[in-house]
Amino acid sequence: MFILLTERPSARLTYIAEFLFNDILSCPITVTHNRSFWEASALTRIHYSGSPDAAGFWIPSSGFVLEEGIRPFQPAVSSHEGLPVLFPYAGGGIPFDILSAAFYLVSRYEEYLPHATDAYGRFSHRSALAWKGGFLGRPLVDLWALTLRRALQLHFPGLSIPARHFRLVPTYDIDIAWAHRHRGWFRSVGGAVRALGEGRLSDLSDRLLTQLSFRPDPYDAYVWLDALHQRYGLDPLYFFLVALSRGRYDRNITPSHPKMKALLATHARQYSIGLHPSWQSGDDARLLAAEAAQLLALSGMSAIRHSRQHYLRFRLPQTPRQLIGAGITDDYSMGYGAAQGFRASTCTPFRWYDLEAEKPSLLRLHPFCFMDATAHHELGMDAGTALSALSALLEETRQAGGEMVTVFHNSMLGTHRLYPGWREMYVRYLDMATGGSSKE
Repeated sequence: MFILLTERPSARLTYIAEFLFNDILSCPITVTHNRSFWEASALTRIHYSGSPDAAGFWIPSSGFVLEEGIRPFQPAVSSHEGLPVLFPYAGGGIPFDILSAAFYLVSRYEEYLPHATDAYGRFSHRSALAWKGGFLGRPLVDLWALTLRRALQLHFPGLSIPARHFRLVPTYDIDIAWAHRHRGWFRSVGGAVRALGEGRLSDLSDRLLTQLSFRPDPYDAYVWLDALHQRYGLDPLYFFLVALSRGRYDRNITPSHPKMKALLATHARQYSIGLHPSWQSGDDARLLAAEAAQLLALSGMSAIRHSRQHYLRFRLPQTPRQLIGAGITDDYSMGYGAAQGFRASTCTPFRWYDLEAEKPSLLRLHPFCFMDATAHHELGMDAGTALSALSALLEETRQAGGEMVTVFHNSMLGTHRLYPGWREMYVRYLDMATGGSSKE
């Protein structure tokens, strides 16, 4: 539908133009630096340069997206139609370099530069321009694309660009499948002794009653979730931690346990499942591949294509390269562990662009904007406060017509006394997100 003229070829420009037009606006675009070809084309013409042109719709170019290599840089922030914008320009069909702005945020350019890390060695949200600029809670790139859509339709009367449609994507991390059951007597006795020594008598009581089958395991939310998915017609995605050895952050039930095998097989038959790579595998590509192979064998699936890093241990460019090497095609780690919002300022899946190699990859990143553990453990939110934050992110995503990806844990959606109200909150959220479209 569109053809964009640029002064010289650029892998970055082609990548981000295709993301904005193909992926967000659902309009095919051709990028060329051949002016004669552009002028002879019957497609709707866009001109991307540093100065206006009488022919076509003009997007001002700052030159940033035409560069190669990585340099210390942070773009200026201005505003347009109530939205923060990067690379502002006085004039043009849209008064900022939307292609450079979108590329800077989606490529995670700033994560390749020297930056502060958090307690887990992750890129800190406090280092991000979105946090500093106050727009972390908005899918800014998608909203810019809709602004561009309106500007193009004003410039070309009668131009038809498809409307976007909101999509709900519930996902779950199974870090610890059961709180007390199926953990082995050594671990069970050790946990009971610690609870007794620390005076946690209610916890000790819960452990004993659960292990003696007098009450359900407080992390066992699986049947309850099944009913919710059926009720709302949802297609969820589960990520399972199947670490080959236990570690400080890797404490799930042993993957070879018959109950764990059964849980994996059951979910693989009903839903899409993916790998939750262990903390240990973040430093060992061979271990990552071994965990993927183990999940494949236990689940009975034909391939393991989806993943989300445990503790969101996602580093650029190392992690995407390791995932690609392990055969992963879709990753759901693009979010923060200590803040809610849109890490790449988009609610649309995008291919990872390798800035060091200067080429797009086939690995597709699916941004999430909310995680229950972040709300509760990092931000100190109760269920009601978390619902308000989740509602605001839902409204932003719905306005942008994007994918609403959330991360919840079976532990917080179970019946553990530490998480009162979270089950009820989740039902209220699904009711809002689906418009009450229960199938009951």
